Amino acid sequence: MRINTSKTIKNGIEEYRWHYDSTTCTSFIDKLKVDISIFYGAHLLFHGVLYAMPLFLLYLSGYLSYTYCCIISTVYLSTYLFHKPFYCLNNTLPWYPDSYKRANFWEWMKFYVDWLVIRRGADELYQRNNFLFAIAPHGILAVNRIQMMGHMWFDQVMPAAFGRYAAAWPQFFVPGVRETSICAGAVDASKSTLDTIMKNGESIYLWPGGTKELLTTDPDSKDSKMVIYDRYGFIKMALIHGIDIVPVMQFGEKWLYKKHVFHMFNDVFYKYFKTPAIIFFGRWCTMIPFGERENGKPIRMGMVVDTPIKVPKIAKEEIDFETHIKPLHFEYIQRMKALFDTYKKDFHYDDDETLTFISCKS
Repeated sequence: MRINTSKTIKNGIEEYRWHYDSTTCTSFIDKLKVDISIFYGAHLLFHGVLYAMPLFLLYLSGYLSYTYCCIISTVYLSTYLFHKPFYCLNNTLPWYPDSYKRANFWEWMKFYVDWLVIRRGADELYQRNNFLFAIAPHGILAVNRIQMMGHMWFDQVMPAAFGRYAAAWPQFFVPGVRETSICAGAVDASKSTLDTIMKNGESIYLWPGGTKELLTTDPDSKDSKMVIYDRYGFIKMALIHGIDIVPVMQFGEKWLYKKHVFHMFNDVFYKYFKTPAIIFFGRWCTMIPFGERENGKPIRMGMVVDTPIKVPKIAKEEIDFETHIKPLHFEYIQRMKALFDTYKKDFHYDDDETLTFISCKS
């Protein structure tokens, strides 16, 4: 397996590409690496079962009694009451294992869908330590978040800016999902938590459209939707901290899974848990993502990272919507539109594929 890198000049701006060429995975070992890693990544919701397997095997083999299994399980579940590093309480950033975030298996996953990442702009533009990466569209699982995992992102794409995922709080209360999220450096998406991250000089990977945007994901539609027209909070946050906004357009995810929404329960789930009432499935009705669209075209996933939008630092009480927030918000939307139209063919999108901006009230 080989990652092809290239550098060109496009519209007067340096452009860097990292292509995870799936055609180079020819040996049995390479294919096995990809299959095992994608199985692990795709079954995030079942990581609790995976991590509990050693305990279960010890019980089956007789090395661990039922009583001890119950004690261990009780101790583990009790940690949900007091071990909450993802909230960054007392201005403390959560620990994460660097070896996990930089592990090779994150890179192997990307060969499954011929992954492509494009970064616009020279290295010098990304030398500061913290940015607000505003990423869209969300997709069903925001699978493109694995781009910010693996050594390539930290060594070549964004070597100076370490970031934290902003995630909905329910995922930190699901066994297995919690452990994976913490190890990946994820934090709660609340304003107070994100403020703490930025005050401590780290970047944020944020999907402004959130769950509302997730629900617009439609693999059968030629139109991709961004829930952005009434999303101003991330702009204000960037102004308060004086952190530049990096527009990131992600491609390909809408074809990875089919979904079904339980509309009867969806409003209740969103109100109380900030998650949608949906089920989704990929190949063979499992969580393994599809590799091809229904028309037979191969799916290519990835993202385009645009040059940072310069954001001044302004005191919270002095921020004016018309003067400060609205112009930056408009520029972000224009940048995202340009990224989609310019690069959609690189990700096997048809000429008539479009991007529409909507309100969360739509």
